[in-house]
Amino acid sequence: MKVKVFALVVVLAWLAASISQEQTGSCVHPKNSPDNHITCSLGSGAGTGNLLVTAISTSGDSGPYSPPPGFTVVDDYSGSKVSCALAYKVADGGEDEFTWNYEGSEMSVAWVGEYSGMKGANPLDEHSENDSREGTVSSLASGTTGETIVGDELAIAAFGIGSGSKGTGRIWSDSFTEDEYVTGDKSPGLAVGERILTDRGRFLTTLTWSQPERACASIATFKADVPVCGEYGCEPGEDYMSCPVDCCERDCTGRQDSICRMECMGYSGCGLVSIECEGSVFGQCESPLKECSGCRCKVGEVRVNTNIHLTIGGAWSKSGVVWLARG
Repeated sequence: MKVKVFALVVVLAWLAASISQEQTGSCVHPKNSPDNHITCSLGSGAGTGNLLVTAISTSGDSGPYSPPPGFTVVDDYSGSKVSCALAYKVADGGEDEFTWNYEGSEMSVAWVGEYSGMKGANPLDEHSENDSREGTVSSLASGTTGETIVGDELAIAAFGIGSGSKGTGRIWSDSFTEDEYVTGDKSPGLAVGERILTDRGRFLTTLTWSQPERACASIATFKADVPVCGEYGCEPGEDYMSCPVDCCERDCTGRQDSICRMECMGYSGCGLVSIECEGSVFGQCESPLKECSGCRCKVGEVRVNTNIHLTIGGAWSKSGVVWLARG
């Protein structure tokens, strides 16, 4: 005897992550200054747990950069006519001055931004870098990131241009918006752009400007404050009820691991749920009638417990209300 169980799930809308730029600051190293550092300031102290991102561009070979205290360098490039770097930190709270140190006394420009709504631990996801190979160009791609782990992320790209006065007329590709272009008298230029991401993928942006010049670039994506995939769906300690559907695609495709699928798809994956079981008694579902043929909840199979298999589609959350009926 075949037992069929149909479940209707009423779903409350999934709210997208709220990423917000709180404040930014920029600075220019004075011309002919003997100092080998530059300090940028924010208007007020950073909020605890917010993401801080800072970028720097110098006019010559600056050697390895030393970022502001507590910052992790994402990318660091040194060239004969332009160097640049990008770094980040999760704010302790109250930080308002940020100093980069470097070799020599090159002219430099820097930028810092504060963002809320970001992951409070290990926010960096993917990154890439590129440079003009010591040649002069009027367009440069940032490099392409690896595939992002979730859809809700912040992408920041920074371009160092050897002579800031040549970097006019800038055009950004791939839906990036310029946050600021920092330059001074005979100093290098630093263009910073950002994009709020809503889907997983590999990302880049190309910056085009007016006159050929040596250049370098870095791009990084940072995770918003939403659950993130891990080996079995979510990171350790995450609430599986809010585990993102993308975990299925990343971790469970092709697996027969029922625990993985329960954690990844069973609690986050589906709006309209159809349960079909082989067996004479409800709850004894030893073999599913439908198999997972790709995740992201188009069609999938998951064992909710040792007794039930689900064939699912749509999107649901722990806020859903379920009615069950046997037929």
